[in-house]
Amino acid sequence: FTLEGVEIPECTSLPGDINGDEVVNVIDIVMLMDFILGNQVPDETQSSLADINEDGLLNVIDVVMIVDIILGNGLARGATADEVSFYYGNDLVSYKSDGNIAGIQFEVEGEYEITDNFLPDGWELEYNETTIILFSMDGSVLEDDKLFSYTGELSIESSIAADWHGSSVSTSSLVLPKEFDLSPAFPNPFN
Repeated sequence: FTLEGVEIPECTSLPGDINGDEVVNVIDIVMLMDFILGNQVPDETQSSLADINEDGLLNVIDVVMIVDIILGNGLARGATADEVSFYYGNDLVSYKSDGNIAGIQFEVEGEYEITDNFLPDGWELEYNETTIILFSMDGSVLEDDKLFSYTGELSIESSIAADWHGSSVSTSSLVLPKEFDLSPAFPNPFN
C-alpha cells in the first residue's frame, strides 16, 4: 500500500518465524528455547509468532509445532498419545506412554545435575534450574523408557508432553521410593 505517494511494503509474518527473516528454521527454535528457559524475554511480536498453538504460553508444544513446520508436516507420526506417566527418583527419570511422544517439558525444583541422557540421535535436551525440555529435532521416536539420569535432588512439579498430532496429552509424575523395607507382621494373630 502507499502513504502519500510512498510505497510501504506489506508486512507478512510466518507463524514460527520468531526472528523475522521470513524463514522458519532452527534459529527460531533456538530463540524459542531461550524464551522458555528465561535466557531472553520476547517482545510482543516474537511472543505472538512463537505461540504456534495460540494458547498464550510458550512451551514444548510450540517447539514441536515449529519442528513440524520445518520438516514439512510430512512426519511418520506414529500412534497418538493420550496419556504419559513420568517416574523419577533414584537418580533416574523414565516414562511410559500409550503413543509416540515428540517433546516433554518439566518444571522442577531441587539442586540437581543431569549426568547422562538416553535419548536417540535427533533428540535434544536443554535445562536450567527450574525447567527441563526434551524434544525431537528430526521426527524420531523415543527408543528407551529411560530419559535421563541425574545426581542431587530433583522434584517434578509439573509436566507437559506433546505428540506429533498436536493432541492434548494427559501427564502424571510419580516418585519412585529410594528403599523398600519388609518388616515382620505386627501384631501377628497367627502365633
